[in-house]
Amino acid sequence: MKENIEKENDEVEKLDKEINKNELEDRKDKLKGFLTNKNLQTYLIIALIVFAIILRLFYFNVDQAVWWDSADYLAGAKVIGQDLELNHYEFNPRRPFFLSAFWGFLYLIGGGETFLRISMLLFSIAGVWLTYLLGKEIYNKNVGLLAGFAMAVSWLHLFHTARLLSDLPALAIWLSVAYFSYKGIMNKDKKSMIFAGISLGFLLFIRGSSLIYFFPLLVLVLGKDNWKFFKNKYLWLALLIALVIMSPFWIWLSMNYDNPFQKFTGIGGDEVRFVGSMDFGKLWSNLDMFSSVVFSPKFLAIMSGLFLSAKILGLLVFFLVLFLSLDVFLGFDLLIKGKSKGLVKKIFLLTWMFTPYVFFSLAGSGIEPRYVFPMFPALFIILGKGIMDLKLKFKKYKYVWLGLLIVLLIVFGTFQLGHASALTKAKKDSYRPVKEGGVWLYEHTDENDIIVSQSHYQNMYYSERDTFDFHGENGKLTEEEFNLKVKELRPKYMVVSVFEPAFTPEWVYSYGERNKDKVVPVMGYNDGSGNPLLLIFEFIGEYKSE
Repeated sequence: MKENIEKENDEVEKLDKEINKNELEDRKDKLKGFLTNKNLQTYLIIALIVFAIILRLFYFNVDQAVWWDSADYLAGAKVIGQDLELNHYEFNPRRPFFLSAFWGFLYLIGGGETFLRISMLLFSIAGVWLTYLLGKEIYNKNVGLLAGFAMAVSWLHLFHTARLLSDLPALAIWLSVAYFSYKGIMNKDKKSMIFAGISLGFLLFIRGSSLIYFFPLLVLVLGKDNWKFFKNKYLWLALLIALVIMSPFWIWLSMNYDNPFQKFTGIGGDEVRFVGSMDFGKLWSNLDMFSSVVFSPKFLAIMSGLFLSAKILGLLVFFLVLFLSLDVFLGFDLLIKGKSKGLVKKIFLLTWMFTPYVFFSLAGSGIEPRYVFPMFPALFIILGKGIMDLKLKFKKYKYVWLGLLIVLLIVFGTFQLGHASALTKAKKDSYRPVKEGGVWLYEHTDENDIIVSQSHYQNMYYSERDTFDFHGENGKLTEEEFNLKVKELRPKYMVVSVFEPAFTPEWVYSYGERNKDKVVPVMGYNDGSGNPLLLIFEFIGEYKSE
């Protein structure tokens, strides 16, 4: 009897173990099925876009005062859309005016600054979506998802979502050019080439420096068709469409300048745009800037404690990119003969990534992260492909690979989002006194009044009044030249601030104290410690506005 009971217990225990084992295997099969389910990629794509939208909603309408470059485009938008008479405002020949015209149209239909910020939000979301599409088109959906995620959390991309500048729209349009050009050239697709031409036209009409991206496009064309591209009628159709779209700007340049090409490019003449160019040392020194975007400053600070400088980390990323693209160099003869589609992909991404970095490092006009914005989607696609290739090395440990990938994405996203939030908050109130002073001037002046301010673009935008600065045709005005100009133009107010110090003559800061018979302070803005940041003076006596 006892033996029968023990036997039954053993059988029950054995059955329980078998059931548990089957349940565990079933769960593993379900997890494996879920991870390999094609529908999962669709869910992840939707999640990526929703995630990108939610992140950008935190940034798109931050109440920030606009910077110099922003105000240039925005003042032009009000000239176009609100028919403002700003005699001292001129469209910049080096800044194509499509963005001003586009934003001017939004003003014309009754929109305000919020409409403009919504347009930036849409450009920002489009940048994430197009990065995904490029990664998918060049390689596969998984690469596209990784690259799209990197763009979604990039601090540089998020920060500029809140800035009314040309860089973010130009990036989105360039990604459109790259996507449709790649599809059109690799597949000889007429429809894609037409869209590529439309996108290229708007790209050049938004940002003149985008001319440099003809180089990676030329590499793509030569890599695919060699010199046979001359016979590609769809390619010439795309270029024709681009020229037609940009023709208003070229017509305007030709009507206003004797040498429109020089004015547009800055090449030749007496301009100093390329002073200090071809300094190859900047290729090394600018690695600090590159690393700050890829890793974020806080991560770099941690790594510096481990004796890994920003330059070394940036150089390691460059070496990694070159390593992942090594077969381009090993099979260059096949590339020239047009016998490897895979190599065309890699050399296109490689030249796309390095073109802005090399150009702006050697151009001599200085470099900022936003100038090399377009290199990062290419970098993310290259690294995304490398990560997916690494999966093949982990065939037996795919869940280990997946776990490491999740950790990598969390760490990358945490540092990127942390810096995006900190930087946006830190810059939120920069130039706020300029904005508040401009609004005050709008409320205390008539339409025909004139104002003096070195922040003349910002003041034109906020005050909607004609404004001139402390410069003349030969550079900074002397005090005597300024007095003569005041007598001639009869401005009502003068704004003196700590902003734009590099462009403000030194005598301006003490002008009010030394000329109490000419000006009187009427409004001021201080920092938290009571130090003056911006003062508004009204002209009096013989200098009083008529």
